[in-house]
Amino acid sequence: MPCRSNVQSQVLYWDTVVCVHQISYQSHSRLRVNEKKTIDLEREREQYNNQTVQLLKSLKELSEQRDMTEAELKDEVLARIGAEKQLQAAEKALEHLEMALRLTGAQMSELQEHIMPDVHKLRG
Repeated sequence: MPCRSNVQSQVLYWDTVVCVHQISYQSHSRLRVNEKKTIDLEREREQYNNQTVQLLKSLKELSEQRDMTEAELKDEVLARIGAEKQLQAAEKALEHLEMALRLTGAQMSELQEHIMPDVHKLRG
């Protein structure tokens, strides 16, 4: 019987070796799959990082454009306010000139005939 036991031990040994090799092969296969997944995830992360950088750059450019547009609008509003004040001052000056011409009366009627149309042109 000792022979049989020895054979059984050897069979058990080889079964164990085969099992260990299978486990090792499966482990290596999973390791390769995980390494590939890691590489893919790294590439994806890099793409997201690049997109983030581009989006931040675009956001900065848009913010700068908005700031510049706001400054331009402010300058334009201030210029319009200044122009309106100048227009009001010019209208008042024309009114005073028109009143002065009317007050001079008949003595200046000939002068009025030449100046009044010019005043009306300036008002129009």
